[in-house]
Amino acid sequence: MQTVPENNSSAVVSVNSDDEEYEYVYDYDLSESLSLFDWAELGPSLAVYSVTFALGVVGNLLILAAVARHTHVKSSPVNVFLASLASADLMLILTCLPLKVREGTLAQLKVRSAIPEPGKTL
Repeated sequence: MQTVPENNSSAVVSVNSDDEEYEYVYDYDLSESLSLFDWAELGPSLAVYSVTFALGVVGNLLILAAVARHTHVKSSPVNVFLASLASADLMLILTCLPLKVREGTLAQLKVRSAIPEPGKTL
C-alpha cells in the first residue's frame, strides 16, 4: 500500500515481507532540495557541460557513421585515424564528462555544508 499526499512532500509506504510488516515514511521537500545548490554558480557550468556532451556525442557518431557508410574509402589511413579518434573521443565523453559533472556538484555540496549558517556556531 502506498499513500502519497497531493503536495508530494511525504509518502507512507507499507511493505509486507514474509510475516512482518514495515512502514516507511519518506519526507521530501522540493524547495529544500533545490536550495542545496547555488544555481547561479552551478547553472552555467551545467549548461556548458550539457552542450559539450550533446555536440560531442552527435558529432562523433556522425563521423563514425560517415566512415562506416563510405566503404570505398573505409580502408584509407586517414579515415581509419578519424574513426579511431572519434571512437576514443566518444568513450571519453560518455565516461568522463558525467563523472566530472558529478564531482563538481558534490564538491559544491561539501563546501556549502562546511560553511555554518549565520547565527550558528560550530
